[in-house]
Amino acid sequence: MKKKFYILSIIALVSIIESCSPVNNYYILGKKDYQSGNYPAALDKFRIAINKNPNDYRLYFSLAKAYSSMANHKKAIEAYSKAIKLNDKDSLSYLNRGIEYIFLEEYVKAESDFNNAIELDSSNYLTYFSRAYVESTRRDFKSALKDYNSSIVLNPNNEKAYVNRGNTKGELQNYPGAIEDYTKAIELNPKDSNAYLIRGFDFALLGGFDYAIEDFTKVIEIDSTNKDAYYFRGDAFRVVNKYDSALNDFSKIIELYPDESKAYFKRGMTMLDKGEKKSACPDLERAGKMGYFDAYAAIEKYCKKTNQPKFHKQIDKKHRQKSVKPPAEKAKVKK
Repeated sequence: MKKKFYILSIIALVSIIESCSPVNNYYILGKKDYQSGNYPAALDKFRIAINKNPNDYRLYFSLAKAYSSMANHKKAIEAYSKAIKLNDKDSLSYLNRGIEYIFLEEYVKAESDFNNAIELDSSNYLTYFSRAYVESTRRDFKSALKDYNSSIVLNPNNEKAYVNRGNTKGELQNYPGAIEDYTKAIELNPKDSNAYLIRGFDFALLGGFDYAIEDFTKVIEIDSTNKDAYYFRGDAFRVVNKYDSALNDFSKIIELYPDESKAYFKRGMTMLDKGEKKSACPDLERAGKMGYFDAYAAIEKYCKKTNQPKFHKQIDKKHRQKSVKPPAEKAKVKK
C-alpha cells in the first residue's frame, strides 16, 4: 500500500492598506470576487490594480493566488516570480511558489524555494512541512522526518503533519511510531478516514488484526464507498478465519464496483478457504476473464481448467491513494 501524503497550501490574500486609493479599491473588489469564488473576475481586478501600481509585489502575490485557485500553476509561478523580483525578502512568495512547483512535480525547484523561505523565516511550520513532502518524493525519509519534527514543534495541532510523519516512520519501518502519529492525527481530526485506514494497515502489519478491523470499520462508517477499506477488512477477516464477514466485504465491493475483477478473485479464494470449491470456481473464472490473470493459477489448481493462456502478465495494481492536494491554510504577509 502506498500511503497518501498531504500537501498544505496557503490560500490567503496579502494585506494591503492604502486608504481610499484607486489601487486599493480594485484590490478590495478583487478580494471580494476571490473570496466568493469568482476567480476570473478577481484576476481582472488585480490586473487593473497592477496596471495602476506595477511595483507593489503584494498585488502580484494576490494575482498568483487567483491563478492557483484556478489550477493555472504556470501562471501562478510567473506571478510569484514577479513578486519575488520586486521583493526578494518575502518568505511567503518563495513558499507559495514552491508549492506551485510541487503541483507541476518540479521538485528540485520547489525545494530550492523552500530553502530560501526558511532562510528568510525559520518560524513557519508550513515551509518545513512542504520541504519534508519534497524530501519524501525522493525517498530521503530521514531528512523528511527531521522537517516534519520541526513543523510539528512549530504547530502541534496540524493533524496532517502527524499523518505525513507517520507515513515517513512507516517507510523507515518504525510501525509503532507510525501508529502513534496516526492516533494523534485522529485525536485532532476524528473524521480523517485516511488516518484510520493507514493506522489499520500498520496494525495488520504488526499482527494486530482485531485493531485493524476496528479501524477499517471506522473508515467505512465515515465513507461507505471506500473500496480499500473493504478490501483490507476482508483480508483481515480471512486471516482471523471470519470467512463469512470477508465474503460480505468482497461482495460489497462487487455491488459498488461491478467491474472490480480483484473482488471476484478474493471472494472466490475466500470460498476456497471455507471449503466451498464449487461456489468458488465461478468467481475465479470470472476474475480471469475480466483480466485478473492470477486467477488462472487458482483455476488450474482447484477448478481443473487447462485452457488458460500459456503466458500471462500480472496486471493487478495495488490499491493506492494519490497525494491529495491540500485543504487551504491561511497565512498573512507583514506589511
